[in-house]
Amino acid sequence: MVKQVAVLGHGYQCTSALIEIDLDYAINYGPEEIISAVHEAVEDANKECPSHSTILPQMVKILPFSKSLPSTDKGTVMRKKAEAMYKDVVEKLYKDFLEGPNHTLDTDSSSWTPEQTESFLVKSAAQVLRLSESAFNDHSKSVFDLGLNSLTAIQLRNAIAKAFSNVPQNFLFQHPTISSMREALLSENHVDPAQVIETRYQQTQELAQTYVERAKDDFPVAKNEYEIEKKEKVVMLSGATGSLGAFILRDLLKDASVKKVYCLVRGKESDLYSRLVKAFESRHLDSSLLENDRVEALPMRLNEPYLGFTKERYEQLKEEVTIVQHCAWLLDFNMTIDHYDKECIAPFYNLLKFAYRQVNPMHVHFISSVSASAGLGPEIEEKPLPFNSRVAMPMGYAHSKFVCEILLNYLTKEKNFPCYVERVGQVCGDSKNGVWNTSEQYPLMFIAGGSLMHKMPKLGTDVDWVSVDYAAAAIVAIMIRSSQLSADEDNSIYHIVNPRIITWDDVLTAMRSNGMKFDTVDPAEWVNTLSKDDTNPAFRLMSFYEDSFKNEFKMPIWQTKKTCDTAPILGQSPTIDPILFKKYLSHWQSVGFYNPK
Repeated sequence: MVKQVAVLGHGYQCTSALIEIDLDYAINYGPEEIISAVHEAVEDANKECPSHSTILPQMVKILPFSKSLPSTDKGTVMRKKAEAMYKDVVEKLYKDFLEGPNHTLDTDSSSWTPEQTESFLVKSAAQVLRLSESAFNDHSKSVFDLGLNSLTAIQLRNAIAKAFSNVPQNFLFQHPTISSMREALLSENHVDPAQVIETRYQQTQELAQTYVERAKDDFPVAKNEYEIEKKEKVVMLSGATGSLGAFILRDLLKDASVKKVYCLVRGKESDLYSRLVKAFESRHLDSSLLENDRVEALPMRLNEPYLGFTKERYEQLKEEVTIVQHCAWLLDFNMTIDHYDKECIAPFYNLLKFAYRQVNPMHVHFISSVSASAGLGPEIEEKPLPFNSRVAMPMGYAHSKFVCEILLNYLTKEKNFPCYVERVGQVCGDSKNGVWNTSEQYPLMFIAGGSLMHKMPKLGTDVDWVSVDYAAAAIVAIMIRSSQLSADEDNSIYHIVNPRIITWDDVLTAMRSNGMKFDTVDPAEWVNTLSKDDTNPAFRLMSFYEDSFKNEFKMPIWQTKKTCDTAPILGQSPTIDPILFKKYLSHWQSVGFYNPK
């Protein structure tokens, strides 16, 4: 039935498909049969795809019999040419999906009881997730725990907006349970945002206390005898397929003092090594470094007993590994602390139990974020955080890092367990090739504003961004130099930011120097312009930008003296200038994210 397919989605919020029908075959079938056959084929294809790449039925466009997809002489679909040829069709496809219902409601919910509202929400969620309604019997359970993701969240939000007005784009992220959705929808003016933030801070404070209480029983006071028992450095690294993690792995393998690196990687066991290779090649790193027995990819299953290994393998690794670097973490500014606890914090706690030994525990390094400490004051020292969740920025990502910092400081101070926190600021593309993920907030802003809208927000922020290759080099230096040291609370916190600070205007100058033409406008105007174009790749972060600008405050300065003393390479990180920004644009152009015309 299907002759050719063009799968699209780069720069968009989700994947779509243009379908060319095999006319000789399809002519024997009616329209409904053709549509059914196509959607069945799409369902089969989705079974082999990760959840974020699945194609929803609404995102499939069957071309008229008279239309075809451009292809090479060998029959390969020319995807970019197809996207250009059917530009209007593709944009309408995304607009209809992302925009959701118009202002006219399909259903009058004004007289609904709480029970009727809950019933509607359960039916809607069950339909979107293709689950039975009984799966939602626990109304206090997060729909994200039942399989909702950022893509299907759009679907569910649109379904809710057919019955209720003024449903914000981030509604499900703020109210992830059936009960909290009901309360928000039935409250006259929805829930007070300030009260939501206050509740999240309280939850974060309580969660941190819960983990500290657990640690009191789970971790006896350890003995540090590293000078007596000198082991070769064996590292367990998570997050090696990400940008920072890939560069950390590269630098560890280039260090002759590192005997071996075990990489915890998500995915099928048969694909783990190839994912490392792909991570290196996509960032122009030397993948030949991976072609030896100094690196081994292991499945990342931190929620399972023995981390998913056999008991024997677990014990062997527990004896062999000397350093743990936990770099893997969910980066979703919409998710709440509850979701982060299940997806990130609880698994990390299991990793800490693996790293603990009564004598000479492994040295644990944790990639934290400056967002966990941004509320401390105008200048942040390289010291542990106070036990006050309000020092973190008001978002789940920052709250999750705060909880882990509190836990690690407790283990270092009270349990003699050497734990180190690297608070990482904004990491940008590497200094050599300019490879910077196109899904991140600033690349999206640069292209959305500088290339598509021709408007950039006027911000008063200082810029202490650090190139990923320099950030990784500094982190590895800290890991190596602390590997034989005993637990020391006073030397456990490091700041991975650029000591050389520039202004936002310097960044805008670098953009203009590379031919980008734009006006600087008030942040509110920038968000308003973005909100009118659902096809803009930055649209999916609109709520995040809006909240960031609304709550904008003067970001503090993170001290780096101790970090630079331990890792002098950090002070050599370049700042964003026209030369470095040109490398970003060249990379983005090479992957189809930026069109200078």
